[in-house]
Amino acid sequence: TGPHLETLPLPAPPLSSQFGLKSRYLLTTGSATTTVYDLKKKSTVRTFVPPPGQAYLESKFNFGQNLVLGLTPKSLLIYTLKDAKCVSTFQSNSNDVIFKNVQVNNFQEQYTVCTSQETILTDGNKELYKLPN
Repeated sequence: TGPHLETLPLPAPPLSSQFGLKSRYLLTTGSATTTVYDLKKKSTVRTFVPPPGQAYLESKFNFGQNLVLGLTPKSLLIYTLKDAKCVSTFQSNSNDVIFKNVQVNNFQEQYTVCTSQETILTDGNKELYKLPN
């Protein structure tokens, strides 16, 4: 038999997952929840739930500020890892714009949200720059 692998109790198959902070934490994204696991303690640290009527596309860590980002088709939600409080929401200002994915710039506390039509640079509250695709 090979090495023993730890099995995490995932509520549903995750859409994506990401290691964080020296591989101690694992962030898994399902459409209904984003969960942060502590692999050292083998326990759930936090569970984030999207606003009613929305589903997560993906989630990311922002290590610089101990934040977790949750992206839905219409909004970028920024939560504190410590108490799961939503500290910022960046929403699409157009019904046509659907968010696809998000990238984190840990050094400048900025986020790049890609949509089908454009790429938006935001600080989590307001749009800083927009580039057509």
